[in-house]
Amino acid sequence: MQHQSLLVSSLIEHACHSHPEREIISRTSEGPVQRSTYASVARRARQLANALLRMGVKPGDRVATLAWNGYRHMELYYAVAGIGAVLHTINPRLFPEQIEYIVNHADDQLLFFDIGFAGLVSDLMPKMKSLRKVYALTDRAHMPAMPDVGSYEELIARESEQFVWPQLDEHSAAALCYTSGTTGHPKGVLYSHRSTVLHAMSVCGADGLAISGADTALVVVPMFHVNAWGMPYAGALSGARLVFPGPQLDGASVYQLMRDERVTVALGVPTVWLMLFRHVEQHNLFPLHELCLERVVIGGAAAPLSMIETFESRFGSEVLHAWGMTELSPLGTVCRPMRKHAGLPQEAYRRMQMKQGRPVFGVTLKIVDEDGRALPHDGKAAGRLLVRGPWVASAYFGGEPGELLDPDGYFDTGDVATIDTDGYMLITDRAKDVIKSGGEWISSIDLENAAMGHPDVAEAAVIGIAHPTWQERPLLIVVRKPGREVSGAELQAFLAARVARWWCPDEVVFVDSLPHTATGKLQKMVLRQQFRDYRLSQPAPQRSAAPTLLIVPGLRDHVPQHWQTLLAEATPGARIVPPLEVDGLNCAARIAALDQAIAAIDGPVILVAHSAGVLMVAHWAAQHQRPIAGALLVTPPDLEADWPEPYPRPAALVANGWAPLPRHRLPFPALVAASSNDYLASHQAVRAMAEDWGAELVELGAVGHLNPAAGYGPWPRAQELLERLQASVVK
Repeated sequence: MQHQSLLVSSLIEHACHSHPEREIISRTSEGPVQRSTYASVARRARQLANALLRMGVKPGDRVATLAWNGYRHMELYYAVAGIGAVLHTINPRLFPEQIEYIVNHADDQLLFFDIGFAGLVSDLMPKMKSLRKVYALTDRAHMPAMPDVGSYEELIARESEQFVWPQLDEHSAAALCYTSGTTGHPKGVLYSHRSTVLHAMSVCGADGLAISGADTALVVVPMFHVNAWGMPYAGALSGARLVFPGPQLDGASVYQLMRDERVTVALGVPTVWLMLFRHVEQHNLFPLHELCLERVVIGGAAAPLSMIETFESRFGSEVLHAWGMTELSPLGTVCRPMRKHAGLPQEAYRRMQMKQGRPVFGVTLKIVDEDGRALPHDGKAAGRLLVRGPWVASAYFGGEPGELLDPDGYFDTGDVATIDTDGYMLITDRAKDVIKSGGEWISSIDLENAAMGHPDVAEAAVIGIAHPTWQERPLLIVVRKPGREVSGAELQAFLAARVARWWCPDEVVFVDSLPHTATGKLQKMVLRQQFRDYRLSQPAPQRSAAPTLLIVPGLRDHVPQHWQTLLAEATPGARIVPPLEVDGLNCAARIAALDQAIAAIDGPVILVAHSAGVLMVAHWAAQHQRPIAGALLVTPPDLEADWPEPYPRPAALVANGWAPLPRHRLPFPALVAASSNDYLASHQAVRAMAEDWGAELVELGAVGHLNPAAGYGPWPRAQELLERLQASVVK
């Protein structure tokens, strides 16, 4: 096979020959919308390449930009990398001191800036010692009144349009991006030509973002943030029509571009979409007949469920939840449904959509415990997320090669995550943002997403506040939607129905806005600093170490006779209510008896149900709102199986109201423990039950001691499962 280096310049040359007239639309800093094409970008990039060489820019030199999304910025993407230099895109929203630091740290030789940043550049120029020349990305008519600053248009106007891109080492650096700097100084990540081209291929792939020549893509994600998620490269590769919003990212401007340019796919962080929602609601633009938005890619921060639902129900747009990092170029995973998800109930489908998704080709994920041991991909075990792949950084700029990798070549993301059996990854928190309360972990992300589900909440953040007894307790910080007056007590009640009680924030604080990084991520460090002296006025909710266990037996079930002893051993000090006794098969009568038994108990209750008792609990939860702490649901039965004696025929149960089985999410934490006995529910049926109920599934395998012929011997895993349930619901 032939060997040909994978170079950034090959992308723009491909675009120039394959789809030269496809448009690149830019709202400029000067004001008007500018229409360019791939052929024009390629031609002007060659002119710029000639200019850079004439000024003495050498391979490996860093050339900086301080600019919004636009066609001129895209020309710099290709010209700088094309000659072997390194494009350094600077985040203009960083503190001036940070910009000064990274320009000097990168040893940038040239700086190109949008005219809107003229004041910032003017202030920093004396401090950016490495710069040899500075250019404004405009023409002579719009030049700012600054000494020693050149015009971009004048720079390239006198250069030849002919240029032969040099053959470079594909492993050499093409671009440089610094992290947001939420802790300490920002750190630089170098992207090679090879990694950039491979990443662009992945972005265009069917299991990636599926960018194609049929798309008109609104690139709201900034070009100074990880190369706009690779879109300037993916667009050239695929022939997608690109729409750049420039400096105007408000809801009205974004909506106008979506409408006028017939955008089919839009990419951005949640903050931008919240502004879009606000504009659409305030101007009563629903239904959105003017738009043809087919899909929205959301990354940079977890997409709240309410945002996914709004896009799909009000905009008619598919949501692709994506995850990545500066160190990953950035694409790591995309949440696309599998064929088997088509028939899922809506709630189960939404839970799948909330995940960050499956790794794209080339990216490998694993999760490990605190000792570095690999954890199972079962959707339950949570550990530190590690990643490796051809576009994953091995070192920061200026560091030693491989310094960021473990012995197996994995990069530690700093995230805590689960991975399920289908490979779907779910970020449960940043390792540094998890709240440790009473020795147990509370996910700030889960609490934030739950709070965002309230119709009056515009944005929410959760941080840990010091507590004398519990070490930390969650504080919920909320931005109300305009004109809404939801109270802290109302939000606490709203959350109490959606998360474990001991997770509920002790207090709610309302603010006008939340701090974000330039890429839209919540700045938890800033919030922790702002609230460092905050003291909780209320004690944390008391957690009972001795809940009441209420046994809900099956029909003609002798197992509970042994369970009273087993449960007492598993939960020392717990109060155990004797098994519920109800005559007859009538489901409604049994549910009423169960509700009365729960009402008679003072304090937290855990239901321990077996066989048909599991069905009772499911029916009860669908009809009653009485709160309980949790439920252990053991070996659900199959109403279509041929049950052994002395059990009643399933047909008799169906006739007495036991079917159909409720398919709603249980309003309390639950553990489903399933065996493989043939008269109990099949593996597939149990998995479906647990999925519908939002319960954790534990597979027991074949347990002959639950066979009637075995006399219902002691159940050795009762203690293990109860301890597991208590650890998650009644701290």
